[in-house]
Amino acid sequence: MKLEGGDVIRIKNSNRPMENYVAIRGDVYYGGNFDYEKNNSLLGLLEKVQPRYTARKDYVFVERTRPDQTVEILTVPFPDDSSEDFQLQAKDVIRVLSLTSFRDVDQISVNGQVRAPFTRTFGLNDRMTVNQAIELANGLKPSVYPVAYIFRRDITNPAKMEYLRINLETDGDTELQPGDRLNIYDNTTYTNVGEVRVSGAVKNPFGTEYDASLTVHDMLAMAGGLLDDADPYARLFRTYNNRGNIGLDLRKVKSNKGSLKADPILMEGDVINIVRLENTVSIRETGTRMAQYVPDEYASTQKTIVYQGGHNAAWYVRHYAGGFVKTADKNSVTVTFPNNQTESTKRGFLWIRRYPKVEPGGVVTLRIDEEKREKIEKPKEKIDWGNEF
Repeated sequence: MKLEGGDVIRIKNSNRPMENYVAIRGDVYYGGNFDYEKNNSLLGLLEKVQPRYTARKDYVFVERTRPDQTVEILTVPFPDDSSEDFQLQAKDVIRVLSLTSFRDVDQISVNGQVRAPFTRTFGLNDRMTVNQAIELANGLKPSVYPVAYIFRRDITNPAKMEYLRINLETDGDTELQPGDRLNIYDNTTYTNVGEVRVSGAVKNPFGTEYDASLTVHDMLAMAGGLLDDADPYARLFRTYNNRGNIGLDLRKVKSNKGSLKADPILMEGDVINIVRLENTVSIRETGTRMAQYVPDEYASTQKTIVYQGGHNAAWYVRHYAGGFVKTADKNSVTVTFPNNQTESTKRGFLWIRRYPKVEPGGVVTLRIDEEKREKIEKPKEKIDWGNEF
C-alpha cells in the first residue's frame, strides 16, 4: 500500500504468548530466542550461536516445557557431525555450560615490599614457588625485611589458618598453593626509627629522623642555634615511657657536648621546646604577707613582677610580697625554673640560711610551718588572779 502524507499506522499489541520458538542461553556468543520452524535442530542451532572457547563440549541441558507447564530437564550429548542430531521442540531452552563454572580454583596473592603486588587465580592443583611469585611481582624492593610469612588458608576449612615463616634468602623454593597469601615486610618497621623535633626560640625549627647518636647539642646546632631572646631553661618533652618534661640548662648543654650530666641522649619522639625568655618572677602567696597589702578585688594566689636582678628568693619575698608571715617555714623556700628544675634553701656556715638565687621565669614558693601555726593559734589558759593569792 502506498502511503501518503498524514497517514497513521497503528500496530496492535498481541496478548497471545510467543510459543513457536526455541531459546539458547549460556556460554555462547549469540544467545537468545529463535524461530522454531527454522531452528529445530540442536546441531544447527549451536552452529548458528557459536559456543565460546570456554564452553563445555560434552553435554548441554535442555529444559522442555510440558503442556501442563511443568519443566523436564534433559541431559543431551553435545552434538557434532559424527553424532546423531537432537530434535528440538517448541519452547525448548538450551543451556550451554561453561568450564569455568566447574573448576576448583582459589587465589594466590603477594603483598608488601614487592614492586607489583598481585592476586591471581590458580587451579587447586597448580603450584608456584616463592621465587616465581616474587619474579611475577617484579622483584623485591630494596628495603625488604629478610623474613616473610605465608598465610595459608585450609581450602576444606576456610576458618583454619596456618602461618609459615619464610627466609627469603634460603627458602625461595617453597611452593605456594591456591589460597596462600605471601606477605613481605618493610625492614624499616623493625628498626628503631622515630622523629625528634626542635621548636620555639631557635633560628630554624625542624624535625628529623631519630638516631641514637643524636644529643640536644646536635639538635640545637642543626636548628641554627638559639635566638637572642631564648630562655636558657628549654624543656625536653619525652613520650618514651610517658616520661613527660625533662629539665634542661642550655648553657650547660652548649658547653658540655656529649656529657651524661648536661647533654641528654635523645630518644624517638622527643620534642625540644625552646621557650622565649620571659623576664618575670612569680611569688606564690602561701607563707607571705601578700594578701595583707592587696585589696580584695585584686586578690590572687600569686604575684608576678618584672625580674629585678639576681637576688635571692627571700629578697623578692620581702620586697614584693610583704615579707614572711610568723608561721612561714623559711627552710622550705624554693625557686622553680621554666625547665622544672628546683633550687631549695640550704644551711651554710653556723646554720645560716642560704636562699636560692632567682632567675628570669622563676617561681618562688614556700610552706607554712604547721608546728608554729598550732602554737600560735592554740588558745592560752586564763589565770584566775583572785584564787592565786
